[in-house]
Amino acid sequence: MHCSRHLLPAVLFASALAVALPGQNPPPNAQWLWGHWTAGAAAENRPAEEHCYLRKHLQLAAAPAEASVRVTADNHFRLYANGRLAGEGHDWGNAGEIDLAPFLHAGLNVLAVDVWNDGGPAGVLLFGGVELVDGRRVPLASDASWLSARQSGGGDAWTHLRFPAADWKPAQALGAFGTGPWTAVTFAARQDFEVPPGFVVREVASGFGSLVALGLDADGNPLASVEGSGVRRLEDRDGDGRFETVTTLTDELKNVQGLCVAYGTIWLVGHGPEGQGLYALQDDGSVVLHGLITPGGGEHSAHAVVPGPDGRLYVTLGNHCYFDQASSPASPFRIHYEGHLLPRMLDPRGHANHVVAPGGTVHAYDPRPGVPAELRWESFAGGFRNTYDIAFDAHGSLFAYDSDMEWDI
Repeated sequence: MHCSRHLLPAVLFASALAVALPGQNPPPNAQWLWGHWTAGAAAENRPAEEHCYLRKHLQLAAAPAEASVRVTADNHFRLYANGRLAGEGHDWGNAGEIDLAPFLHAGLNVLAVDVWNDGGPAGVLLFGGVELVDGRRVPLASDASWLSARQSGGGDAWTHLRFPAADWKPAQALGAFGTGPWTAVTFAARQDFEVPPGFVVREVASGFGSLVALGLDADGNPLASVEGSGVRRLEDRDGDGRFETVTTLTDELKNVQGLCVAYGTIWLVGHGPEGQGLYALQDDGSVVLHGLITPGGGEHSAHAVVPGPDGRLYVTLGNHCYFDQASSPASPFRIHYEGHLLPRMLDPRGHANHVVAPGGTVHAYDPRPGVPAELRWESFAGGFRNTYDIAFDAHGSLFAYDSDMEWDI
């Protein structure tokens, strides 16, 4: 994946992947789990959209000083602690780390996990621990002591401590870490950062899986697009410097690689109910399409959307997708063709050999009232390979970084 880096005031998210090394593996008692209604090979062929709900009580003799778990699921999970969303993930190959300390307290706690499957193998693995203020440590691991159910009963009551789970049954343990088909799990590794004098780096949120786009709303709250899922708003309601409250703004859009707030609206580029395109988020969580982009393209598809100095929005596309509606006849980039004096030297591996002009493009959209529909979109620039992000300088000049083939950059 080609990554973008966004510098945001007062918030920085950072993550890295490291292959599991000896000594970093989960404890032996950490088991892959699924619901009590499965056994052995039955968990290797579960239907798409099947949910497994899991609960576990956690008694703490003192307040937690630190608490974290690593969780991965085939294919998706959301982890709750005492009724609050603590983290989520959508890639079984990455056991992301989730900070539980803000959600736990001395006494009885409850952890709850909603896991769902895309079809085929299904399972969830969790391990970590709590360090109490008195130095004692309480281990955490997924095992057959967790209770499971097919249905949650509706709402979020099942994530709370006092939920009556008398009819829930012990989960089915499918095998320890390393059990097939989950043999290539990586762990999110902490990294040290070298920063200039006067700068510091600190983690202010975690446990979201893979984040592909970031922004700030009108109140300065971070907005995050989660790969394979929707868009979340993060809030620091208790003022402790960590964004502990997570609100889902929309799940109607997936693979949102472009996100910005401009002209009083949250603009998103991703796969929505009408296909891939530029969408405006409404207050009720629904989305309205403003420009259609051809489907497909994988990582060479639709990317960033940024506000320009001229009051328009600028959308960048990789070279495996195309803008799918008419542009203004006055577009500055409207003449392009395949003209070659000498034979082309195509990629010998065959990558993108079918792509012809204009390749990757940048398009401008004018959302202001009164602009005729046929003039709202302009084809602004082209000839790129797979520009992920763009930016304007103080003079209004547009800058783009075009990714080369990674092996010959």
